[in-house]
Amino acid sequence: MHSLLIRKITPELKTRLHARAALHQRSIEAEARMILADGLAEPAQPAAHWVTQMTALFGSENGVELLYFRESPGAGPTFTQF
Repeated sequence: MHSLLIRKITPELKTRLHARAALHQRSIEAEARMILADGLAEPAQPAAHWVTQMTALFGSENGVELLYFRESPGAGPTFTQF
């Protein structure tokens, strides 16, 4: 195992780390290790776009036919005709 020394932390940061460690019932050192491990963990896969999710749930293979629109719908409706 390797060691890491972190210098020049503020008293406020040390107090917050101590409080967080107490909350999780860990030592300050163990809490700092967990914070580093969580912060450096591999990022999760980004969530799929909502259209992709809806197509997977309600697509034609599930008996629903969805209408797709162009990305740029063009001019909007005019409300002058009543």
